[in-house]
Amino acid sequence: MQRIDRDLQALNTYLLQSPFLMGDQPTAADLSIAPMLAGMRRTPGQSLLSCRIRKDKMLTDYLDRIEQAIPLP
Repeated sequence: MQRIDRDLQALNTYLLQSPFLMGDQPTAADLSIAPMLAGMRRTPGQSLLSCRIRKDKMLTDYLDRIEQAIPLP
């Protein structure tokens, strides 16, 4: 969790600057990262990782924006 938490904090740093990772519109970076985060957020049960992502308002808002811009499977 310590390692992934640093990665999630890095994503939050990008998201402080813009609604998507590389600016105002989704890019390939978002299409690479968002599906993995969305899958982790939707994981059934209460894993440490899924709870961490669900409790992170910036990441959940980001995933909601991505799903509105480009519906994820």
